[in-house]
Amino acid sequence: MQSIDIKSCDDATTLTFTLLSSDSEQIAFSAQISGAPFVGQVDSSTYFCGPPTLLFQEMARDWRGWSGTKEWRALDGELSIVASSDSLGHVTLITEMSYQSRNFTLSAKLILEAGQLDQVLRAVNSIMPLDGC
Repeated sequence: MQSIDIKSCDDATTLTFTLLSSDSEQIAFSAQISGAPFVGQVDSSTYFCGPPTLLFQEMARDWRGWSGTKEWRALDGELSIVASSDSLGHVTLITEMSYQSRNFTLSAKLILEAGQLDQVLRAVNSIMPLDGC
């Protein structure tokens, strides 16, 4: 299985995307958050909402920063990623995973450097291409 890791630059928190299946209409993938002392994982898809690659494309395009937040959410709410930037060149990703109608949730914060955004976009696009669904 193809997978990519997005690592926070300020601690051990990692967001991993793993490709599960792909066809002309959607991509199925798992997302995993890991960081001592926890690990959480959900399965999701690009059905109706497009791939999270769209969010990473916007972030890379606006690498100098933006006001407010940029968001990607799975159709059923099992996975959401919210990005914000600061004036120092840092991007904060808040990733939230929900399971079984939000009875269980896991949230993690990753910090990225603006200079990483093109590399992160290429990595995410390698398993969830923008033109692949």
